[in-house]
Amino acid sequence: MLELDNHADTACVGADCRVIAYAEKVCEVTPYHSSYAPMENIPIVQAAAAYTNTDSGKTYILIIKEALYMGDTLAKSYLNPNQMQHFGLVVNNVPKHLLPSPDDESHFTYIPSANLRILLQLKGVLSYIPIRYPSDYALQNCEWTPMTSDEDWDTSS
Repeated sequence: MLELDNHADTACVGADCRVIAYAEKVCEVTPYHSSYAPMENIPIVQAAAAYTNTDSGKTYILIIKEALYMGDTLAKSYLNPNQMQHFGLVVNNVPKHLLPSPDDESHFTYIPSANLRILLQLKGVLSYIPIRYPSDYALQNCEWTPMTSDEDWDTSS
């Protein structure tokens, strides 16, 4: 599950994503509450997740760049909508039931470079993209679609 999370200031990938490249840098991750100790030496990676479009049946490899890699300690992954929008994606993560006139153009992410519209799903109050760990076959045969930029992501910009 690839949750859209405004509270995570950068993409954060876990067990449902596959690392395809490590950056030559690590960082310290400070939790949301000061009573928790920061996590040190967290690698920054480029990761892949498999997504199958429900309309076409086509599988895409979603590429998440400049992501913190939490490994198996994190069952699902997170994308910051600001980081996606900074890269040029359209993110409409307002759930349909909260819109005055919802339609087929509601609750989605659009990736212009691939002309791909991903319908977001909702679990509780969280919007997400259904993903899975990509197989070797999928990595070699499916279209790669970037979700974030490979440029350094400045969370305060």
